[in-house]
Amino acid sequence: MSFIDNSGKVKDQLAGNVKAALAAMGIEAVGLINRQMQSGYGSPIRQTGDLMRDVNSEVDGDRVNVGNSLEYAPFVHEGTSRMSGRPYIKDAIMNGKDRLKQVAENELKKGF
Repeated sequence: MSFIDNSGKVKDQLAGNVKAALAAMGIEAVGLINRQMQSGYGSPIRQTGDLMRDVNSEVDGDRVNVGNSLEYAPFVHEGTSRMSGRPYIKDAIMNGKDRLKQVAENELKKGF
């Protein structure tokens, strides 16, 4: 009987799957956020559409960052003294957490 150690291949496959899972979760989160902005509050969160187009995701090591880069995004999300907040990112992620989990699971299983 002989033993072949494939642990290196398994680790490499898993590392690649983790990166793919994070990227896929980011893409899915962007879609969830855009849907939340479009129909999650009775009327769309949009005047010019810039805020919706600005939603992006980026894999950073072992996490994925999702959000906006526009200066006024936090005011829309959190609100001001004159306007109540519409936490479109938080609401989309919380409402879509099962979908995000499924996307991650699908990517992590690939190749095994």
